Amino acid sequence: LEAVEALQAAVALRTCTPRIGPRGLGSACVLADMGRCSAPCIGEVDREGYAPLAETARRALVDDARIVEEALLTRLAALSSDLRYEEAALWRDRLETFARGAARAQEIASLAALPELVAARPSADGGWEIHVVRHGRLAGATVVPRGVDPRPSVDALVASSEQVEPAAGPAPAALVEETVRILRWLESDSVRLVPGPVPVAWSLPAHGAAGLLARLQSASRADVVTAPLPERHLRPAG
Repeated sequence: LEAVEALQAAVALRTCTPRIGPRGLGSACVLADMGRCSAPCIGEVDREGYAPLAETARRALVDDARIVEEALLTRLAALSSDLRYEEAALWRDRLETFARGAARAQEIASLAALPELVAARPSADGGWEIHVVRHGRLAGATVVPRGVDPRPSVDALVASSEQVEPAAGPAPAALVEETVRILRWLESDSVRLVPGPVPVAWSLPAHGAAGLLARLQSASRADVVTAPLPERHLRPAG
């Protein structure tokens, strides 16, 4: 809910869920009265006017968190200037909740987009644990004993691993919990990517939520509330 509030505050999305018919809903909510909702329910904005707002929200979640960061840090600065520190702390927490959720979603989407990734980690006995991941799903795994050349095993594993079709949109071809566990394994110590015939272009968005989350976590909670992040973070280059 906090993440939704952060996104809504930045983009003025509607938060109500009833289907809007040709005649609208008849009356506006409190958020519309406060100027914090675009109010398509009463015709303040039509479908063509609302579509860019929805697209901005999609981009904030998928690859560019700057609009949410700028809007909420501006709000934090205004609240701090008015000495409304408790309210500023609430919005700071909402911003971090949004950043954490969006960063996780972007990590999952980046792995789900890869047709194939092969990674290896040294095992306790001096051999190798080798995993094949396709579209965020574990497609195959093997263990190579110590002293054995791993390359033939890698070739055999890649050839015999499950064929995985991509899921719709940014979703992985597995349960989200499985993809998250794979991500944590890939981030663990000593894991390395195994080069294949096609280079793996695995990356996170340049203006994604991971950078925002890191900045928020590196600053103390009190510092962000009373003195928001430097202005360079409000308008990142590019």
